Amino acid sequence: MIELTTEHIDRIWSSLIHFVPEKNKIDAGVDFINALRDLGVDDIEIKGAAEHDQKYEEAVNAVYDDEEQDDEESYNDYDE
Repeated sequence: MIELTTEHIDRIWSSLIHFVPEKNKIDAGVDFINALRDLGVDDIEIKGAAEHDQKYEEAVNAVYDDEEQDDEESYNDYDE
């Protein structure tokens, strides 16, 4: 597990995002978030950085909303 704080994540994201075309920023954010998760960064820290950048916030919503929908679908499969 890597110990990154919300501030670290924000600094990394802010440094890189300037090089990404506007139309690709959300996709880049999703990939960045998934990389952070693969490295074991705490979800609270990942989500906390969303308050600093709108595109990053949209990426956070996309990643975690998809996860919640998958969990609900799995739960509903057990009901059938």
